[in-house]
Amino acid sequence: MVSPDFRGSGILLPISSLPGPFGIGDIGPASWRFAETLRQSGQSVWEILPLHPSAAGFSPYEPASAFAGDPLLISPELLVEDGLLRPQDIATPPSFPAGRVDVASVHAFKAALLKKAHDNFTRDAGQQDWNDYRSFLVANGEWLQDYALFSALKDQFSGASWLSWPAAWRDRRFRFNAEGTKELGQAAALKEFAQHLFEKQWTRLRRKAESLGIEFLGDIPLYVSLESADVWVRRGDFLLDDDGRPEALSGAPPDGFNATGQLWGTPLYDWDSLREQGYEWWLRRLERAERLFDWARLDHFIGYARYWAVPAQASVATLGTWRRGPGADFLAAALARITRLKLVAENLGAVTPAVEALRRRFRLPGTHVVIFDVKSPAEKLPAYPENAVVMTSTHDTTTLTAWIRGKTSAPSRPPLAQETFERWRIIEQALRSKARLVVFSIQDILGLGDEARINRPGVAEGNWTWRLAPEALDAESLRRLGELTEESGRSPRSGSRLQKHE
Repeated sequence: MVSPDFRGSGILLPISSLPGPFGIGDIGPASWRFAETLRQSGQSVWEILPLHPSAAGFSPYEPASAFAGDPLLISPELLVEDGLLRPQDIATPPSFPAGRVDVASVHAFKAALLKKAHDNFTRDAGQQDWNDYRSFLVANGEWLQDYALFSALKDQFSGASWLSWPAAWRDRRFRFNAEGTKELGQAAALKEFAQHLFEKQWTRLRRKAESLGIEFLGDIPLYVSLESADVWVRRGDFLLDDDGRPEALSGAPPDGFNATGQLWGTPLYDWDSLREQGYEWWLRRLERAERLFDWARLDHFIGYARYWAVPAQASVATLGTWRRGPGADFLAAALARITRLKLVAENLGAVTPAVEALRRRFRLPGTHVVIFDVKSPAEKLPAYPENAVVMTSTHDTTTLTAWIRGKTSAPSRPPLAQETFERWRIIEQALRSKARLVVFSIQDILGLGDEARINRPGVAEGNWTWRLAPEALDAESLRRLGELTEESGRSPRSGSRLQKHE
């Protein structure tokens, strides 16, 4: 639960979008530097979206595991610092494209580095390092072995769906000591080791951020991919037929932003089965988030009250129907189990009075998006409530600057000075609102346009790959943000909090 005394602000920037020489942002020194940038500009929260490995399209909302961290985010520099690689191993990385993540190239590059680091660890690690590694394996055994084996099998079968694997592997009726499994066991061990590295590096980043007064706002996707270790292992917890294929698919109904709705295509939960088990898998998932983050956004909060179920063979979401979600029974169990994690309800979309009643019952902050809430850049922002997280834009929308350009009545884009004025006027209004937390996409602070958009819902290709250019971190914009943050009483450096807010 968010303290009623909390009043802060932060920046949304996925780890993968950080600049750096290795084709993708990572949880090493580049993240440390950005945490320092947040501190210098008076921010207290860094929103990073999910950290899971993706099963499809590089989308973090189609996780291949509800528990694993994405190995692509492991820092090569820290592998050198820890003696697992030599400086020359990373001295001449491939010539990655500027401004975006080439997922295939990054995957090949990082896979080779992780293999070398594992070989070096196996050969040279001291007793304490081995003890730490074994402790990690034991502490995470409930999910780690299954994920590692599933991921190794995915590689062995060239990425093919687990539904098409030989029956012994598909249905988990294998004998791991059978002939031909030695190489598979070695591959799975490498996957486990990569998770150990991710955990070590993430823990180090969290300690750095904590020393700077920065908290992480992570994300818990409502669904997992069909091509996830979780579905492979726990088929009875999902609405699947006898062959393991989804009986219905996830999505969202048509609304003001999507005329035909959205077809996400992930399998739906068998909430009756989960309820009979006391929601244990889900509660362990929340506990995992509590170990990783300070805050967590419950993605698609509507789905906990009711969810949109689309027939498995349908090609559009309009054919779906509403079904009842787990509701208060699940949330009560969740909040009884976790004590430190501050949960945020992402209550956008087809919100009903029942959805809002559920959120209010558990006193979860709701999300508000400025570019959804006002019709023009000149319009005054609504009087947002205190128990709220206000965002100027999100990873799923265009940027604030692009929205301003699109809303102007002039025949062409507004003059730069007017565009900048409107942007900062909106930012200042958001900071001065009553909402306990205000989060700005880094694109909105820097005045970037639609070319810097992260995701276009309903579009299959080209999403999640945007990266921030090093030169784009404009010192003047960050200085201005810091001044407005302090004036609004949101900066950790503020000696006092404003008593009255617009």
